[in-house]
Amino acid sequence: LYRTVTKLRNTYVDTLPQLINEQTHRIHTNFHQTGTATGRLSSSDPNLQNIPIRSAQGREIRRAFRAQNPDNCIISADYSQIELRILASLAQEENLKDAFLSGEDIHTMMASRIFATKPEDVSADQRSQAKAINFGLIYGMGAQRLARETGVSTKEAKDFIEKYFANYPQI
Repeated sequence: LYRTVTKLRNTYVDTLPQLINEQTHRIHTNFHQTGTATGRLSSSDPNLQNIPIRSAQGREIRRAFRAQNPDNCIISADYSQIELRILASLAQEENLKDAFLSGEDIHTMMASRIFATKPEDVSADQRSQAKAINFGLIYGMGAQRLARETGVSTKEAKDFIEKYFANYPQI
């Protein structure tokens, strides 16, 4: 708890007041369209994507971000697994499309297929590895990097890749 509170204090409580614009008396982030390898939009000063939401303390910090007046609003949009959804559509990969349409957790489903287990038996570590596979492969990640990212051997990473393409033959 001490570490969590200290991180929130150092990262947000002490820092955010320093980012207040003297003219508007508000905080304005800087958006970047070319700053990530994936092409995703990012922001800095502050990084809006890192403002915590899962803990009560984090949600309290988020409450500091308010629209300028009652006629305005702040929108938070999360294109959940957008790259995988686009891939499913472009490749016409029915297994992937069906998973999205049925509302399955795509990473748990992939872990279930790769590790030959029931979705309810997938561990957090297996889901994390499947997530690295799902996103890594669409950006051209090879077996060596996948091995480093997931903490497995190169041979196991190659097996993951083979199982991925066996489950999604249209990709």
